[in-house]
Amino acid sequence: MARQSSLARLRPLVRQLYWAVTPAVHGRARPSDVPDASAAVPFAYDVGLPASDPRICVVCHLFYDDLAAEMREVLSHIPFGFDLFVSTSSEGKRDRIASVFADFGKGQVDVRISPNRGRDIAPKLVTFAGVYDRYDYVLFVHGKKSAKSSVGEQWRDLLIAGLVGSADTVRSIIAMMERHPSIGIVMAQHFEPIRPHLHWDHSFARARRLARRMGVDLSRRHVLDMPSGSMFWARTAALAPLLALGLRSEDFPVEKGQTRRTLHHTIERLFLFAAERAGFRWVKVAAPGHYSAHTAIETITGPTVLDAFIKKNSFRLTDSHHR
Repeated sequence: MARQSSLARLRPLVRQLYWAVTPAVHGRARPSDVPDASAAVPFAYDVGLPASDPRICVVCHLFYDDLAAEMREVLSHIPFGFDLFVSTSSEGKRDRIASVFADFGKGQVDVRISPNRGRDIAPKLVTFAGVYDRYDYVLFVHGKKSAKSSVGEQWRDLLIAGLVGSADTVRSIIAMMERHPSIGIVMAQHFEPIRPHLHWDHSFARARRLARRMGVDLSRRHVLDMPSGSMFWARTAALAPLLALGLRSEDFPVEKGQTRRTLHHTIERLFLFAAERAGFRWVKVAAPGHYSAHTAIETITGPTVLDAFIKKNSFRLTDSHHR
């Protein structure tokens, strides 16, 4: 027993050494000359209103149906009409969620039961695969939390603040995507505690196979970035390569609390590659109050400043293996 205890104490040190000396397993580190800036939201100027109301849907996974009321409040920040598509895992949860959104008044509310596979990723690409062609933009959100710590809630709060924290935040993001049709994904800057985990995490072989099916020749020389937490705004056309894979719920494992090496963890790492394959680029935004370091969070004071920010941060993962 004493020997087992000693080994247990050594395991964290062994893991740290392993991550340090085997970068090829986890992916190429971001070179120092690759931009990693984010635009502070909301923007520091009046972006005005779009020429016409954008066609928006929200796809929301609520395994934890007790978060429905909180999510309703969050989504009320969207200053446009939109249709809401919610997935959950049982009839009881579906009925409770539908009750919370019964008089929401923003648009259609469609609550569906999805198998408890693939967490929020399978509903995005399987349960609601047929809805996207009716919309210009989609916001992906879900009820992220942890039963063992408050980290999940902190991460959720940061993502929500950066993507839909206020009506002005949403207006800023939609204005940016309307002004720059080449932007396919707008994602929140990474939650600082998870930065050490932004690697392939033994998912590279599966990612390469899926990427090839999308027409992307993925190599370990590519820099990896992703919408960590899998909440983000997207132009629906940017999802086309992933939707074309024709994934089924059965392709995803039954939920057992897995933390790595699953299809849904792999797909999270491919969203940006898919958007680039579809001909789009991506940018990051940040609600400054949720970050301790602000040096790479840029204040957007007008349209020309926004244009300069977009131009400066037009980094493509699919080109990064040449650097």
